Amino acid sequence: MSSPENDMYKPLRWPTEHRPFDLTDRLRHALASVLSAASRGLDRWANDLMAPPEPLVRDQVLEFHSNPGDLGGTLYVNGRRVGKLPGVMRL
Repeated sequence: MSSPENDMYKPLRWPTEHRPFDLTDRLRHALASVLSAASRGLDRWANDLMAPPEPLVRDQVLEFHSNPGDLGGTLYVNGRRVGKLPGVMRL
């Protein structure tokens, strides 16, 4: 049913009879499940490769700072504040 306004239109025709589930269908489904499992494995592997590496312990610099009159000091690791140490005036 092509019309002059729309030459791209083609009706879909579906088979009226059902064909049996044969060996090629089984192979196709088996191959699809294998490829799907491989895809999930590759995705996990790619996510592991993208994870940032853990910093080495020897690269960490610990610093402690306390102002006179404070009730505690502040602890820094690699220049970032990680916490306060109440009651600790010096290390």
